Amino acid sequence: MPLFRWLSLRQLLTVPYVLLVLGLAVVVGGLSYRAGREAVDHLADRLLIETVGRISQAVERHVLGSGAVLETAFPKGVTAPVSVQAELPALRTRFWLATSVHRELNNYAYYGDEQGHFFGLWRDGPDDAQLRLRVRGEGPRTLYRFSGIQGELGDARQEDKFFEPRQRPWYQAGRGAATETWTSIYIDFRTQELVATRARKVPDAQGVTRGVVATDVSLQQLSDFVRSLKTSANGFAFIVEPNGDLIATSRGSHIRKGADGTHLRRNAAEVDDPLLAGTYQKVRALMSAASQATEARAGQIEGPDGTALQIAYARMRDSAGLDWIIAVAVPRSDFLHQVTSNLYQTIGLTLLAALAVVGVGLISLGVVSRDLNKIATAARQVGEGQFDAPLKVDRHDEIGDLAQSFAAMTHKLATDRLTGLANREAMLPASATSSACTGAQATRPRSHCCSWIWTASSRSTTASGTRPATRSFGSWASAWRPACVTAIWWRAGPVTSS
Repeated sequence: MPLFRWLSLRQLLTVPYVLLVLGLAVVVGGLSYRAGREAVDHLADRLLIETVGRISQAVERHVLGSGAVLETAFPKGVTAPVSVQAELPALRTRFWLATSVHRELNNYAYYGDEQGHFFGLWRDGPDDAQLRLRVRGEGPRTLYRFSGIQGELGDARQEDKFFEPRQRPWYQAGRGAATETWTSIYIDFRTQELVATRARKVPDAQGVTRGVVATDVSLQQLSDFVRSLKTSANGFAFIVEPNGDLIATSRGSHIRKGADGTHLRRNAAEVDDPLLAGTYQKVRALMSAASQATEARAGQIEGPDGTALQIAYARMRDSAGLDWIIAVAVPRSDFLHQVTSNLYQTIGLTLLAALAVVGVGLISLGVVSRDLNKIATAARQVGEGQFDAPLKVDRHDEIGDLAQSFAAMTHKLATDRLTGLANREAMLPASATSSACTGAQATRPRSHCCSWIWTASSRSTTASGTRPATRSFGSWASAWRPACVTAIWWRAGPVTSS
């Protein structure tokens, strides 16, 4: 390929393999990261939808429990009592059973009628309770402590504040609704916790509304449950009403203090957490596009700071008018952390592999180039006429074959095929040496100039008196002898034998 012509041997033995390792790592790493990201996205959606489902189950437990409390206190078909005082034992029994259904969540059930009468039963524990009565239709309530479903009432104690049930929000909401209904969530002034009330009107035998039965649902346990959810280091979950008022959140507080010190509900759009506020805005827009959908959905949104968020959300509704939004959001980087870490590890291993390839290539190049340099040096010497240049390459591979072939070629170049003697090219360096010798040592006897030739010649003679014709320095020396004699004759005249 034309590209390889411009590469040195060092580059040719390293660059292609480094590029191959890097290319392979890029392909494998890219495919691995893509597959890991898609798998994580799918699992993240499933996980968040499951988390939304768990919150929905907790909400349903509150909702279904409150409905069971009302049904136990005033079963369908049971008409409103004409007098609370007259039916006090029956009311105590039913309300005791009603507050036993979900005592941790619904420990308070009560009833008020059109005459201003009131009956309420507050459970403090498995056996202890407080009865709250207003049997005259005016004035404050009277409180009694007792134990057990049929326990004797303790000493009466009147409340300090005036209580009028017909003016309470729960009474007005229940009286005006055709079926069970939820009141607006409010903050209990004693516990500073969010409370929702579920109410239902109670008719008489003719179907005319005579009173309202209700139960309080503390949302503190729901808030504690949401706060205890472990999504990720930066994930969060929240329950909110359509107007943005927070019911529960795992990040921050859903209640704030006003300027006058009173406790107020916090709105999701006004919280100090921009990520939560931005998520609420995006989820509300998504819910508006699918206002009738109640199933959990998952998707991806962009946070206010450009952070990619993986979210799941659902809308909770019931026949009593409950309408809450549940949302869970987790930064996408939390899910992709391990995948990204694996990608960095792949990059690190690729760099190490590339360095290893370079190292192995340089070592291999050192071994190969050393013997190639010997052959190259010998080739230059032969090109300069030095046919006797030594070549020592002890290898048994292609380079060893090349060295042997080069040595054989050098011998053939230096030897005449017909006579077996050194050819003209092999004689020229010796002739030049002899001429230099005679020129530099003109005053010396000729034996000094040519003694080494005679010595070499005599050494090349075998025991039988003959000289080998091939591959001997002596044969070359016998060819050089005339050159030396000619040089001497040119310098000092003809030589006569004595």
